[in-house]
Amino acid sequence: MKVYIGPDSFLKRKQLFQEINRGGEVTVITPEQSTLAYESQMIHMLDLPGMIDVQVTSLNHLLTKLSRDIFIPEQDLIGDIGKKMLYRDIIDELGDRLQVFRRIDQAGFYEELESTIDRLSRDQVGPEVLLELAQEQDKNSLVYNKLVDLHLIYQRYQERIGGEYFDQEQQLQLFEQQGHRFRLYSPEEVWLVDFKHFDARSLRMLKAIDAHTKRLCIALPYEADKPWIYQVTHETLGLLADTFGPVEVIEIKTPETPIRRLAQNLHAIEPETVNAPFRVFAAEDPYEEVEFIGLDILQKLRHDETLSLEDIRIIAADLDNYEFTVKSVFSQLGLPVFSDDRKSIVQNRVVKSILALMNVYLDGYRREDVISFLKGYLSEEAWDDLDVFENYLIETGVNQKRFREPLADEDMEAMRLKFLDQVIKSEAYFKQRHTIGEYCDGLRELFVMLRYPERIEQAVKIHEQRSETEEMLIITQVWNLLIEALAQLKKVAGDKKIGFRQYKGYFDSAIKDLNVGIIPPVEGRITLATLHRSTHAPCRVMYFCGMAEGVVPRDYLDTGLLKHQEKYRIKDFGYRYFDTPEFNENLDILDQFIALSLVEDELVFSYAGGNYTSETMTPSLYINRAIGLTGATIERGLQHHYQEHPDTAFRYAVEAIREGRRERIHQVTQAEIDQIQQNLLSPVETPPIDRKERKTVASASRLEKFRRCPYSYFVTYDLKPTIRREFVVEHFDIGDLYHLLIQRALEAYHEQRVTRRSMVEWIEVEMANILQLEQFERFSHTAASRYFIERAKRIANFVIGVLIDNIERSEFVPTYFEKTIQVGLDKFDLRGKIDRIDIKDNRFTVIDYKTGSKTFDLNSIYQGIDLQLTLYADAFRAEQSLEPAGLFYFNIKDPIVDQAKDREKELRLSGITAGDITGLDTGGDVPFLPTEHISDDMMDRLTKRVRRISQTYIDRIDRGEITIKPIRTTYLACDYCEYSAICRFDRMRKGFSEERVEKLKKDDIYARLMTENDKTE
Repeated sequence: MKVYIGPDSFLKRKQLFQEINRGGEVTVITPEQSTLAYESQMIHMLDLPGMIDVQVTSLNHLLTKLSRDIFIPEQDLIGDIGKKMLYRDIIDELGDRLQVFRRIDQAGFYEELESTIDRLSRDQVGPEVLLELAQEQDKNSLVYNKLVDLHLIYQRYQERIGGEYFDQEQQLQLFEQQGHRFRLYSPEEVWLVDFKHFDARSLRMLKAIDAHTKRLCIALPYEADKPWIYQVTHETLGLLADTFGPVEVIEIKTPETPIRRLAQNLHAIEPETVNAPFRVFAAEDPYEEVEFIGLDILQKLRHDETLSLEDIRIIAADLDNYEFTVKSVFSQLGLPVFSDDRKSIVQNRVVKSILALMNVYLDGYRREDVISFLKGYLSEEAWDDLDVFENYLIETGVNQKRFREPLADEDMEAMRLKFLDQVIKSEAYFKQRHTIGEYCDGLRELFVMLRYPERIEQAVKIHEQRSETEEMLIITQVWNLLIEALAQLKKVAGDKKIGFRQYKGYFDSAIKDLNVGIIPPVEGRITLATLHRSTHAPCRVMYFCGMAEGVVPRDYLDTGLLKHQEKYRIKDFGYRYFDTPEFNENLDILDQFIALSLVEDELVFSYAGGNYTSETMTPSLYINRAIGLTGATIERGLQHHYQEHPDTAFRYAVEAIREGRRERIHQVTQAEIDQIQQNLLSPVETPPIDRKERKTVASASRLEKFRRCPYSYFVTYDLKPTIRREFVVEHFDIGDLYHLLIQRALEAYHEQRVTRRSMVEWIEVEMANILQLEQFERFSHTAASRYFIERAKRIANFVIGVLIDNIERSEFVPTYFEKTIQVGLDKFDLRGKIDRIDIKDNRFTVIDYKTGSKTFDLNSIYQGIDLQLTLYADAFRAEQSLEPAGLFYFNIKDPIVDQAKDREKELRLSGITAGDITGLDTGGDVPFLPTEHISDDMMDRLTKRVRRISQTYIDRIDRGEITIKPIRTTYLACDYCEYSAICRFDRMRKGFSEERVEKLKKDDIYARLMTENDKTE
């Protein structure tokens, strides 16, 4: 055996490639994820047209080829999916013998269990060791019970796996006995490269290979004078010597580069300063960080024609959080990027739809499950229809059993049949199963019935047409993985009788950790990789992003099934057990050193001061350490990079001009700058729209909306955006319910169909009748809504009692309920509905019920903000030739006070009385009427003012005014406007302004009313 050592570098790899390619048949064995990358590196570095005599493979591929392609065992092959299912079966089988892990269904438990026992097995640590560990604990402790449980599970697993299945141990034994007979590897020369350590299984394979090949060579990254970096490979050298006896060690020395010196000093106890091509960028957030990297790459490509995309590598400390941002930003910048990582199939939309479909059958067609299924199942051509369908379902509350029934809307019913008919028809067929095996077969048949294979083919074609190669390669593997998962599930527990819900749990667990790996499909792409998984390759420029504390270096929390102390005790027993925090930390250091030392031209560290949720992030300790070693300064902002792309240059120009920064802006023409300045500094113009030849239909609420902001009126009534309304109880629903119940109760009382004594029973019956109406169906949708109904009955009983007291103490008779008025005026029709009108002789009162906190405010009426009571009273007076005696709001609420009289005080009318109010309140302990009273003349003046103001609003509406000008009272109208994202109101820009409403006292209002004339204001 020969072991080639030395620091990993471009020159060392090239020398190894030359040695490997000197002639003759050679097998090169690498870690599984490195095989194709190693072939590619070798071809490029040696400028080869290809490789004929050199075979690149992995240890796992050799085992699989022998046991699947050559020897087909009688026992069933079991993979990772099957193992997880086997562990579930074993735990059910052991039952009450387990103290901690019986009947456990915690998320991630079986994955952790499979990983823990697999690690023990790889290092040849048997179940008896766990029992030995347990004997050191207090027998009444949780730790003791846990270790005993693990021992029982591990022991039973070995018994089951050895008797029923063909697993890795049998594969390994077969390789040791028969592997050399079938030229799985070269009998002349075998190389192992890119490994840093070997577990017990790997060593057994090495022994078998060594016995049947003339020359075994291993390349390790190692330098004897840097023990703080090479602790892992130092132990590996000792392990090889213990296993194979004396080995020939050949050192390949290569010149030390500045970046390699920096990498080694990052971890040195006594570091030395380094003059290295190194930079640091600090961003406000990950988006700016990624944008800097993309622009910096464009800048480098522009300055150096010899630099290619393949020469650039991005290492993301947290690939899960950075991958989407990198792909999104780089797509905008026109930079192709390849993410070198395994992809979970659970995130694939087809798989999501399958999981949602099972939830549909399991939970009775919950709307969210149905929509989730359709979004993954339907082709893109149907997505517009699906949006319309979803809006309809949400607005009308279609849920669960209603999906099985015809929909009232013909178009929606056609969509229901198109989207769900086959799903509904297939349900009974699929669910008529009793065992895991039957469910697996049924699910496969269901896939075919719903044409899932065709769906996947369609998705592949779409990705291919868009040149989305990664997505295409991922989805092509999904179907085979799903079928394999079902096969493994059936193989391990096919005869087990379970219900559908239990089967769903098994299936979820089976596919949860399934992922696919893909290779770079074409050259000409930047590689995005993770530090701890990807094969590290030589590159000219490297960006190391996301360097936050706790991410680099990683924290190894003591949270696994085996605690750190227990892992170290296993090592104390004499086992070469690798899964310890110390080993993992040393491996991280070596991984980082190798990745950085392979950089030739420049190294860039970057970090973000905050994450995507605006939480503050602390930079990694390596940031300050590297700055101290190199003297580098921290770069911030994009002022030296924005000009590399027209989009970022334009955004930068907008930002600079907006903030008033005086600087020269590159890559943006003077005409564009002038246009930006004009747009930013010139007043925002909202030219009038054409509303001619349209007679305005107005209500008080419409005019009040125009008063609050003309632009809000424009969006609401001219653009008419459709706002998705969910099938939930909202504030206005509550108002509608109370209005209708109170209206019916007072009508029934007025017509003597109900007495005060029978009111409680009447409300109970009437509430049930009202809830049968379609508009109130949502009130029985949730438990919270049903609770509200009971509370509403209680409040209605008290409130109606107060209103009846008010009626009985008044000589004014409730005459109109929900009175509709329509008055045709010069340029507009006024329409509205008055909740209640009471009449005595030639006078009337207007009462409007409110479920909010709205109260009568004279200043709001005078300023034209609150028009409702006054306008509707004016219209009714014109219709009936009667005079108003009072304008009132009545707030429907549940006052939180102890005494009934106090509660009645809280429910007094809010408003104003006018003129002769004889008989309006005949007296009592608690006054219901407001104290404010005005003369008929003052009421007439107030009414005329409201009428004139309303007419001005109509004139402005008719002229097409859509000015963005919200009013400010105690709050800004924008605070409660749902269209702020459309108008983008910004008081800092010209053309955007708010109107402050003058707050007048009532005496000032009366004084002004006395001096005003009837001219249009």
